[in-house]
Amino acid sequence: MYISTEKRCEAHLVTITGAAPLHRYIYIDGGYVRQRFEYYASRYFNGDPLDFDYNALFHEYQKRFYYDCLPPRRNGEDESTFKKRKDGMRDFFTRLRELRGFHVYEGKLSGDGERVRQKGVDIQLAVHMLTHVSRGIVRRVTLMAGDADFEPLAEAVVAEGAFLTLWADKRSVSTRLRHAADEYEPFHISNLFAALSSQFKSVHPLPEVSGRTGQHHEGLSLLRRGVLPDGSEAKLYAANGRAILIYPSTTTSFMHITWQTPELVMHIAEDLGANISWNNG
Repeated sequence: MYISTEKRCEAHLVTITGAAPLHRYIYIDGGYVRQRFEYYASRYFNGDPLDFDYNALFHEYQKRFYYDCLPPRRNGEDESTFKKRKDGMRDFFTRLRELRGFHVYEGKLSGDGERVRQKGVDIQLAVHMLTHVSRGIVRRVTLMAGDADFEPLAEAVVAEGAFLTLWADKRSVSTRLRHAADEYEPFHISNLFAALSSQFKSVHPLPEVSGRTGQHHEGLSLLRRGVLPDGSEAKLYAANGRAILIYPSTTTSFMHITWQTPELVMHIAEDLGANISWNNG
C-alpha cells in the first residue's frame, strides 16, 4: 500500500516526539478579543454583550489557551460598580477554565488612569506557543490577536516549521503581523453568530444569509441600488421591520441577506467582504 511522503513524515514525527501533528492549538489574546466582540455587540445588538458557546466557537482546537487580566478601574467609576465588573470577569475566567481543553492565564495591571497597561499577558502567550512548537508538540497553531507586537513571535513560530494561522478582525489587525503568519483568516461574522449561545439567540433573532438561485425579495419595496466592483448590481429591499439585500455571489446564484433593518443587512454584507457602492437614493 502506498503511503504519501506527508503521511510518512507525520508518522516519523509521532515516533520521535509523541506529538499528534494534526492537532491544532489556539492562543487567544483575551483583551483584543473582548474589545472586538464589544464592537460587534454595538454594531449588531445595541451593545448587549455577546454570549458565546465557547466550545462551539473553538470546536476545531484540541487545546485553547486564553490570556487576559482583570480590568482596571475606570476614571470616575465608583467602588461598587468596579467590584461588580471585576467579579464578572473573574466568573468569566472560571467558566472558561471549566470547559474541556481551556486554560486561562492571568497577567497583572501596571500604572493607573489612562496609563494602565497589562503586564505578562503577551509574554506568557509567546512563551507557551513557541515552547509547544519548538518541542514538536503541535505543528498547526492559531493566534487570535491583532497587535504588531506579536510579529516577532509569528516569525519565530514560522521559522520553527509550524504552520501559523492568524485569526483577527480585518478592521483591527497589523499588516505586518498578517504578513508574518502563514495564513490570515478574518473574522467571519456568520461563524461568530453561529457560535452564540441558545439563550442569546432566543432573545436576539439572527440574520439569514444564504446563496440562492434567483432574486427573491418576498414582496418588499426596493429601497436602494448599489454596484459591486465587477459591475454587478446589488438591491436593497425593506418594509415592515424586515430588510433583504440581494447581490450576485456566482454567475448563477445570488446572496440573500435578511434581517431587521437596512443598516444591519448592509453591515453584514460589508463584514462578509462585499464592497458595494451605494447610490444616493
